[in-house]
Amino acid sequence: MRSTLGLRLGLTVALTMGGLFAVIDYLVDAELYRRFDVGLAARAQALTAYLGAPGAGRQLPIEALLPQFGGHGHTDFYQVWDGHGAVLARSASSHGRDLARPAQPSRDGAYYDLRLPDGHRGRALARVVPLPSDDPRGALLVVVAEEREALDALERRLHRILVTGTGGTLLLVLVLTAWSIRRALAPLDAFGRAVAELPLDGGGQPPPGDDLPSELAPVAGKLAATLERLLAALERERRFSRDLAHELRTPLAEARLLAELARRQPGIAGAHLAQLDAALAEMTKIVNGLLYLARVEAGSEQPQPEPVDLAALLAAQAERCRMPATDHGLDWQLRVEPCWVLTDAALLERLLAILFDNAVQHAPPGDCLRVQCACDPPALWLENAAPLLEPADLGRLAERFFHRHEGGNGAHSGLGLALARALATALGLQLSFTLDGGRLRVSLGGFAPVPADPAQG
Repeated sequence: MRSTLGLRLGLTVALTMGGLFAVIDYLVDAELYRRFDVGLAARAQALTAYLGAPGAGRQLPIEALLPQFGGHGHTDFYQVWDGHGAVLARSASSHGRDLARPAQPSRDGAYYDLRLPDGHRGRALARVVPLPSDDPRGALLVVVAEEREALDALERRLHRILVTGTGGTLLLVLVLTAWSIRRALAPLDAFGRAVAELPLDGGGQPPPGDDLPSELAPVAGKLAATLERLLAALERERRFSRDLAHELRTPLAEARLLAELARRQPGIAGAHLAQLDAALAEMTKIVNGLLYLARVEAGSEQPQPEPVDLAALLAAQAERCRMPATDHGLDWQLRVEPCWVLTDAALLERLLAILFDNAVQHAPPGDCLRVQCACDPPALWLENAAPLLEPADLGRLAERFFHRHEGGNGAHSGLGLALARALATALGLQLSFTLDGGRLRVSLGGFAPVPADPAQG
């Protein structure tokens, strides 16, 4: 890109400077020739007035009035012919040699270049001067010439100045252009190096690209976001593989052991197969939980907000868990009031199911599970006893596979609260844990209330 940009800018500058040189050269040459021709026209006018006057032959010689035409001169010349082609007069500087006549002289005058009698290059003006009808000369052809060697030398000098100035300016512009391109693209080079050196093991962050030009900032931002998503996907894949290998190691070993026992003890194969089925169910639960957690963290589960009654969802979850809670010797205390919020019903229902199942699974027998919700602002709380939980454990509750055997059976995949945290994040909610007097309080807030109906206001 740098080479292409530099080449195009260089060609553009070169063409611009070349065009500017041509225009300036044309204007300077035109002005020089105009001034030169004005001088020729003035001398031709003087000669015409002198030679066309009656009794011109008795007047003083032209050289007396215009000494530049004298014999000592070698830059100014003139010659006059009558209508019959006879030479009437010529300048002393011609030393008897004729000036070249134009091909088509006219009364308005014709400018042309010629070789002067002394061999130098010159420029001449030829003008036809009509005379009265009774004048035997008929008409006069007046040619005034001047050496143009000095004009050509000045023109060449100006050309050299223009070429030198244009070339120097072009060189300076090219150097400044290359420097400007290098300086302007330095942030892009740094960004490219940072991207090239970015480790794909999750140990780095995509460069922000804040120093890039405004035209490239959106591209850098999109690239950084894409790289960030790629790194996050790689991290999720590694975490999924690591968790899967970690959690399936024990169930797989149990399944192999049960299969071996069933093979060796055919008489009690039914019991072993039942245990094998339970182990396979546990593995299925682990895999399904990991897959769903990966989808939520990847953003595949996008919320579809709709009006939802928190009280109805909480009551439904309490009813669903009533039988397992009774089996564990637990009781419920449900204090809810109608509270409508704007959220995704399916995702929130799964989130609440995880929280309720976690409370039922880990609360000690004889505990009373307390559920509350409020509307100002919308929030809900779920509380259960956790005698073995320490305050230092609160920060790790939502980690994968972190669990304690707290009086329940302890048989769970360890993904529940991690999945709950991911679902809360996807829904834009705040999930927090507090421990007070040996009781764990799970709080869920940040709900968006349903906008009031203006017709009911």
